[in-house]
Amino acid sequence: MSSYKPLSELLEILSYRRPYDLRATQGMIKCAESHVAPLGAMVDAYGNYHLDIGPTPTILWSAHLDTVHRIEGRQRIVADRNGFICLPDKSPSNCLGADDSAGIWLLCEMARAGIHGRYVWHVGEERGGIGSDALAREGSLLYGIQAAIAFDRRGMQDIITHQMGRCASDNFARSLASALAIAGIAGYRPDNSGMFTDTANYIDIVPECSNVSVGYYAEHTSSERLDIRHILALRDALCQIDTSGLVIERDPTSFDDSDYWPDHGLSTPGIWRYRMDDTGEDNRPNIPATSDDTPWIADDEGVYHCPRYDWLRTGVVLCGATVSEALDYWTEDSWDEESAPAFCDECLEREALQNEPTMFDGVAV
Repeated sequence: MSSYKPLSELLEILSYRRPYDLRATQGMIKCAESHVAPLGAMVDAYGNYHLDIGPTPTILWSAHLDTVHRIEGRQRIVADRNGFICLPDKSPSNCLGADDSAGIWLLCEMARAGIHGRYVWHVGEERGGIGSDALAREGSLLYGIQAAIAFDRRGMQDIITHQMGRCASDNFARSLASALAIAGIAGYRPDNSGMFTDTANYIDIVPECSNVSVGYYAEHTSSERLDIRHILALRDALCQIDTSGLVIERDPTSFDDSDYWPDHGLSTPGIWRYRMDDTGEDNRPNIPATSDDTPWIADDEGVYHCPRYDWLRTGVVLCGATVSEALDYWTEDSWDEESAPAFCDECLEREALQNEPTMFDGVAV
């Protein structure tokens, strides 16, 4: 009889602090080598782990290995009486790391169940999608992929259609929700309020790029918690999901009015970068700005970067600020790099105030 206990593996993954830093990656590597590599996953030149299940994969399943922990090492976790995994009172950790330990574990479980697809455990998502950006630039791993689905979203019902812009069609999201419901977990629906995960780096290559709620809350804070019942139910559904009915209809090379960032009118093809088209014509989008001379910088690969966007990402993606908070700071005098660190500190302070730690009556797991 096998001694494998799925929930024990999830708790083991959660016990690793895994910051992504050139000087401190051992926690991430140890976790990956203990739980991902034994499945047969191979590590690439960028540090991502990937594994193909079945012939000619058309779906990429995505999670990320890093967390926003400030230090490496192991941490103690507890389960409260309401069915959440969380940090114990007075924990020295700054977060639980369910973002994205939950996704790591779900991909491992799906691979064991033989669900077809290309599995990628990315590195550096919390630093702007370093591993996925490298794969997008290299391109070969995305050949033939029709849908890239991440498990890196808070809550219990979202299937993301927008990550700073249109990333998946509504019909794709509805078809995925239907497949999940048939497999045993109902309640999922399209949501256009996504921020960023690794699949966002693939939106100008892969037709349907989404992110699915996995049951964590208050990510990036010490009050982060993971709903045990939900992630177990999601695991059960994913391990028997039939993806043959997924609708693929978004054209990754075409953008229209629905590609705009909802409620803000920010057009973001390619998220934070924009490549010149094959004809060499400069079709950079019209970025809203406080002046008419919004700067663009082209790198050696012909990729344009807008410093205002880069700065906005610092606040929204890396620090967890709301879009409205970031835009409030996005003024003529405060978008430059010198202002960004101060914004980040204030953003983190606001996030801490909005998510004051809840004291769980925890018992050791």
